Amino acid sequence: MRSSRYRVARLVAALCVMLPGFVRAESVAEFRQAMHERLGVAQLGRLERTLQMLADAEREGLPLAPLMNKTREGLLKKQPLSGIEQAVDQRLGRLRTARDLVAGAKARGAVFADEPATLAVLVEALERRVAEPALREMIGGLLCTGQPGVLDLARIENAVEQCVPPVQSEEAAPAETPHTAAEQAADEGAADAESTATRAAEQRAQETADEAAEQAEQKADRLQERTERKLEQLEKKAEKKSEIETKRLEKKHERLERKTPGRSER
Repeated sequence: MRSSRYRVARLVAALCVMLPGFVRAESVAEFRQAMHERLGVAQLGRLERTLQMLADAEREGLPLAPLMNKTREGLLKKQPLSGIEQAVDQRLGRLRTARDLVAGAKARGAVFADEPATLAVLVEALERRVAEPALREMIGGLLCTGQPGVLDLARIENAVEQCVPPVQSEEAAPAETPHTAAEQAADEGAADAESTATRAAEQRAQETADEAAEQAEQKADRLQERTERKLEQLEKKAEKKSEIETKRLEKKHERLERKTPGRSER
């Protein structure tokens, strides 16, 4: 029976192709900025190797969403950055392998009805431990049967399912079997939701900090105004007191002069 994971992969890939306005591809620069806001400068530096792998994938024309989602999934699960780097590196390698398999088949005249979804199915197969030679042989077999050159997704899904080793099948999968596409999609969705919630919380915190800073600045301005008014009042009071004292001394001096008229003559 065909695995539901491939139908999920096909749906996700179809959404990315058919609804570009709804599922807009995120650039590496935008992802870097999102990580900077989330992690800060110090932690972002430790993620530089992962960001470099994303930049390499972007230059090679590979889909970035699987790599970005793997990074967010690791952060959501609070995995070490070294572990996230390793996971992204492994997925990048599988993406390159899947791309090469598709390119090799196209060189032999193959036409893929849904190339993005085919890439997703092949990456999923590699993650289920299907060897690259087995996938290459499988595609070659498909080219020799059915409609010449045309490879629809359903045929690829069915053929891939036959290549999965029995120990990795869904009925006998061990506890450590990698997540299915549905589980992975749920994890990645949770990672995106957590990332959105984190950005919203950071924005609210920044707004609160800005408001508190503005209130503190206004309070400082009011205090300075009161201080300046108080100093001005004290200066006027001191000046007035000085004038009064000066007049008092002048009058006293005049009285002394009147009492001793000969003193001024001498």
